[in-house]
Amino acid sequence: MGEVKPVPYPLKFVSVMRRLMTAMLLLFLLFDAGARSKHPDNKLVEFKRSGAWEIWCIKLGDSGQIVCDLNLVIIYKPHPDFRAMIPRVYWTARGTYAVEIEYERQTSFSSAFIESESGARFALQACERPCWLKGVEADKFVAFLTENTGLKISFSDYFIQDFQIDFDVRGFKQGLGLLKAMQTRLR
Repeated sequence: MGEVKPVPYPLKFVSVMRRLMTAMLLLFLLFDAGARSKHPDNKLVEFKRSGAWEIWCIKLGDSGQIVCDLNLVIIYKPHPDFRAMIPRVYWTARGTYAVEIEYERQTSFSSAFIESESGARFALQACERPCWLKGVEADKFVAFLTENTGLKISFSDYFIQDFQIDFDVRGFKQGLGLLKAMQTRLR
């Protein structure tokens, strides 16, 4: 039998893989640190609940401005493929409403309808994430939520899966009052 010579491939492969893993770990840490440092100085000033709705007031680190919002987390797809939609209502310095509807990246809808128990509908047209309603549209949306206690939202997600979600809006009217009071007091 001949002499057995070591094959250099395993050592090169291990060395290359070690460098690749180190580079990936460094990129991950840099990305993660960047994501957390976007607003590291933001501070929660006040938090209250009104039914299922939550009111958050946060002091923005950069400007020191205090922003309050009234929001509801609507989970429409549980674990393991968790997805949620969060309508947020803001009371602006001009005394008007602004509504932000935040949804998962994988969710995209061409249109959605929010329907009341009586059959009245509020249509959400296609919009980029997050979806903003301002001015008259925001006022209509807030009035629609104020006038009802239970609503159903219907839409299709990115994977063309249809959803119909019932959600309770009791506590919205009281939460709106708290939002205005807190925002006015903290300005």
